[in-house]
Amino acid sequence: MAIRRKVLSLFRDLHRIRKDIFREDEAMLRKIRIIINEEFRKNAGVTTPEKVDELVQMGKEVGRYLKSTIIQCDIKANNNLRLRITEDHLRDNVPNPPNIT
Repeated sequence: MAIRRKVLSLFRDLHRIRKDIFREDEAMLRKIRIIINEEFRKNAGVTTPEKVDELVQMGKEVGRYLKSTIIQCDIKANNNLRLRITEDHLRDNVPNPPNIT
């Protein structure tokens, strides 16, 4: 049962991320919803705990990647752009930054 809970939690998390990132962009919301659902259906037959854990980890990495790399942009009056930059975009993405002193 714990495996099922992990998978459902990841499924919900990815859809929340999708809704947050692509807010106000109905076309992308639909496309990403289809992609997420297709990937979960494609792997629905996976039953070994090791493989499920591997897929869950990959899904979490995809979620982190999406949150830290995709920036929504709107074109406003006078060709000005409005960027929605979040805290996730501002994080240092270097795993072990060098210690420069």
